Amino acid sequence: GFALDAELPSMLAGGSADQELVGRTIAATLQATGELVDPHTGVALAAAQRHDLPPGVPLVTLATAHPAKFPDAVEAATGVVPTLPARYADLMTRTERCTGVDNDLAAVETAIRDTFGTA
Repeated sequence: GFALDAELPSMLAGGSADQELVGRTIAATLQATGELVDPHTGVALAAAQRHDLPPGVPLVTLATAHPAKFPDAVEAATGVVPTLPARYADLMTRTERCTGVDNDLAAVETAIRDTFGTA
């Protein structure tokens, strides 16, 4: 069996990166892989690079946003102005919608079900 509370902490690691390191990481990632990443992913990649893992041990880093969400930071790091995918070309001019929900688990669950249905 797998004892989540006992084994999971030893399987996870975290880290941080300042703005300068994030910019260098975004630029290095673009140069090494051709992938333009966002600043949040840059933090994850910078933190991941600090972990000296034995060969064969996987390291998972998730991209959290599209680089076009942070055009100024990505351009400053790489000189490349990221563009939104065509299906999101009007994203910055769309009407923003927001629904307030009470700070209550049942209220949040109900709002999710009402909006998205049940799984």
